[in-house]
Amino acid sequence: MIGAALVLCPVLVAQQAEPRRIATAPAFNARALTSNPTKDWITNGGNVFNQRYSPLTLLDRSNVKDLKALWRTGMGTGAAPNNSGQAQILHHQGTLFVINGANDVFALDVDSGAILWTYRGNPDQRAGVPMGRSSRGVTMGEGKIFVGLNDARLVALDQRTGEVVWSVEAERWQNGFSITSAPLYYDGMVITRRPSIPRSTSSISRPVIRAPICTAACGPATTCSASRSLPSTRTRENIAGTSSRFITTSGTTTRRIPSCCSMRRSTA
Repeated sequence: MIGAALVLCPVLVAQQAEPRRIATAPAFNARALTSNPTKDWITNGGNVFNQRYSPLTLLDRSNVKDLKALWRTGMGTGAAPNNSGQAQILHHQGTLFVINGANDVFALDVDSGAILWTYRGNPDQRAGVPMGRSSRGVTMGEGKIFVGLNDARLVALDQRTGEVVWSVEAERWQNGFSITSAPLYYDGMVITRRPSIPRSTSSISRPVIRAPICTAACGPATTCSASRSLPSTRTRENIAGTSSRFITTSGTTTRRIPSCCSMRRSTA
């Protein structure tokens, strides 16, 4: 659980770090995204199968009791009663990336816990579920950190600085949409599930979406094809030589605006 503080197993209270160069993630290929992690944790669940498993043997049942805290870092946000810390921490070449329930993203030095940069998501407070605002993680690829916000925005951050590269309104939060799941990077796209939230105070009497629907945003430099067939999770067809179980949609990809494309499944 990630709350107001992040603890990594004498305790040092980390301060804002002196600027240092953060290694940027490449355009991860299928092999990197499907392999069991042994050096970095580049996607939610460790790989696109969300196995949360590493074959490393340094830590096992016999020595886990010897773990001790090395540092503690305060985030300064995410500790409100309606915030929920549910994100996995990503790691890439010495830097940790994590989001808290307030939708604030942090890059931290893995050795000291020092904060290297901070992005304040500032989602509209009227969006999402009032009693439990949360985020279940971020993803990375092509030198960017991708984050979904409670007000249904999908944002790309510069991995080195935390500055916004682009921001897309996946759906209108006023229509009951919110993003709490961790996005997925694959093949030049970032894919996120966008759930709807039925509200008793809204005119929406039932969820607008009856099945998972994904939004994929491509960077401004990417040319999106007019249409692209995507297999269903149930068929387990093949993409780039690997199982497509992580794809949560079927149908076609259609171009909406020059810098992003949307993948939809019919709700009929």
